[in-house]
Amino acid sequence: MLNKILTLLGKEPKEGKDETQHSTGFRIVNGVLYIDNEQVYLNPDTVEIPQELLESEDVESFDGSVLRNSQNLSEEKQSLMPRSPDKHVYSESSLNEDELKDYILRYFQFIEAGGKSKNTIFTYKYSHFFWDAHAKNIGKPLYDMNYEDIQLGFMEHDPSSTRTRLSFLKSFAKWLLKENRAKLFIELQKVQPPKIGIRIVKHKSSDDFVKYTLIAKELCEKKDRLGIWLGLMLNCGYRISEIRNASSYDTYVQTLGKGNKERRTPAPEWLTRAMQACQPDGRGGWHIERKRIDKLLRKTIGLNHFHRLRHTYATTLLHNGMTLDEIQLLLGHAEIRTTQIYAKTKLPENVIKTIDAIVARKTGK
Repeated sequence: MLNKILTLLGKEPKEGKDETQHSTGFRIVNGVLYIDNEQVYLNPDTVEIPQELLESEDVESFDGSVLRNSQNLSEEKQSLMPRSPDKHVYSESSLNEDELKDYILRYFQFIEAGGKSKNTIFTYKYSHFFWDAHAKNIGKPLYDMNYEDIQLGFMEHDPSSTRTRLSFLKSFAKWLLKENRAKLFIELQKVQPPKIGIRIVKHKSSDDFVKYTLIAKELCEKKDRLGIWLGLMLNCGYRISEIRNASSYDTYVQTLGKGNKERRTPAPEWLTRAMQACQPDGRGGWHIERKRIDKLLRKTIGLNHFHRLRHTYATTLLHNGMTLDEIQLLLGHAEIRTTQIYAKTKLPENVIKTIDAIVARKTGK
């Protein structure tokens, strides 16, 4: 059916994609046709959607609605359009409280089975609690919120927290497409997420890197688990949550990291030796929850903001000749753009000398 739609619009079907690969389906919103959430039709004023497509049963079966600015349509085509689209009128029925609870329960079962981390699931559940409370505050079920209601939830909230909460809402709305429920998904396409200011990552100095490395080494030689934790974060770039899954080999350590991805990282001998000498599990072991690691390190060493140790690891390597591609692999980043935040910590060399040379050349001074 999707290839048929593309043909009707005078578009070539995507090379290498057949109809079975288009899992999401299609929708029409204000004159724009989306296939798998990608715009394939952009000019509602000069190109009309064919009558055959407007009358297609597949449009109704997908989301129960066809939304389009009817200004330039014939009376016959206007009769196919719902009234007052600017007032968020959809032919799709609403959800009662029990139905919504059932969808929420099944959604969380779905992402748990899909391998989402415990931390992500906890964050999504907290985000659901936030949006559910917001919806009740404005007197609507969560599923019936329009884009203005959603953006109202942004007000006076931290942009970073808002984007996290939006991630849950978008994930839930996308899952609802499988149930032929598209209303929330469509409203979210109109939402403009708040911008997050880009900051230079905070990290320890090179002197601090040496200082805390020596502390970690000394503790490891005493078979103190505090040294293992400090060494994994500062000398292997581990997130504090990744310590619990760490294992040691002769020249490297391995963990199950964010996104359920395994990765190996070169490690100093004093660290791997201590990891093998100390029991990882049980009473006094170094495989414990992140909160306890955080509490014990704060109390004993006086450090806080432990993610800065990971930043210190990355910036130290970058400033000493390693490439961003290499650092991306070591940190376990899925995309290089995540690693590029560390590029802001490194200033180009010889900038002042270049400026002085230009001035001297022009003035003779």
